[in-house]
Amino acid sequence: MKTTELAEAAAVLKALTEGWALVDSGPEIDFLVFVSEDRDELDFYPKKSFVQMMERSGLIENRDREGSSVRQPHTYYERGPSVWKEVTEAGPIVFQYRITPKGQELLRDAPKLIGRSVRALRPATSPINTQSKPLSVVTYDRPQIQKLVHAFEQKATTLIEGAFSPKNDLDRAASASRGFVCGPRLWGTLEPHARRNGLKPSGSLLSVTYNLRGKGAKQKKSARKLEDRLILPSDEARLFWKTFNEAFKIDGRLAIRRATRAERSAYTYHEEIENSDFPPPNLAGLTILFIVEGNNSRFMVLVKSVPEDNMEHFEPEVTWLEIMPKN
Repeated sequence: MKTTELAEAAAVLKALTEGWALVDSGPEIDFLVFVSEDRDELDFYPKKSFVQMMERSGLIENRDREGSSVRQPHTYYERGPSVWKEVTEAGPIVFQYRITPKGQELLRDAPKLIGRSVRALRPATSPINTQSKPLSVVTYDRPQIQKLVHAFEQKATTLIEGAFSPKNDLDRAASASRGFVCGPRLWGTLEPHARRNGLKPSGSLLSVTYNLRGKGAKQKKSARKLEDRLILPSDEARLFWKTFNEAFKIDGRLAIRRATRAERSAYTYHEEIENSDFPPPNLAGLTILFIVEGNNSRFMVLVKSVPEDNMEHFEPEVTWLEIMPKN
């Protein structure tokens, strides 16, 4: 190697020794980026061909050759005034390089070989632009998003019908949820039945509602503390739906509709419902409050779009239930 190449090789070896990882941000980018666990970057960027030459020379070796040849595509969304763009990129490769004994020897002898100290490692003041060319860009306008929301709403309706059915498969209902919240009024109705069934919710969430009394300047705001009950998945959820069905004995057809704006304000965090009018194409963050009527009882049922384990696909899930006061 030339002196300049030895100096650069020594800097690469020094960075690997100090825990920096080499990242290939995209197939059309000709350099690699040193990244730390804290997502900092170094201020020098070795060429891919140079690092490959170091590997061929036996200075470094890749502990994960198979994984380092496969890019995992990832998708993100960009919102415009009236469209969403679904952008899919090839994804980065994080190399698992380690220094060989030959590389350790070069790093030790580098100051003598290059006639000076190995360059100091300095974090970059700002990340370098490594924007990779997208594999695909799909644009969704409002009508297309509304079709996706409508399909989600139909799934949510089916989910609610199954949960409220007297023939509810309790084991399936319990396993289909990651836990949900029972509102204070509904819990007050269910509690006597719950005790008999051995249902003791593991936790509670305190919420505060405010009421205005009086007129004009004499109005006073009073706070009322209510406790939502947190129903955890598995056994608690199974006992909850058993208790719910015993208490209300809902049979026949349910009337299910979206809540009105006034009804949505009854939910503690109603702003998350207001912000769900134009969700991204994967429906992340979509939140719908339904009004469900059956056997002369009315309920508020909140359904959220919840990610599956792979965090790529979102499905509806009941996350909050409350009974509404009778008129």
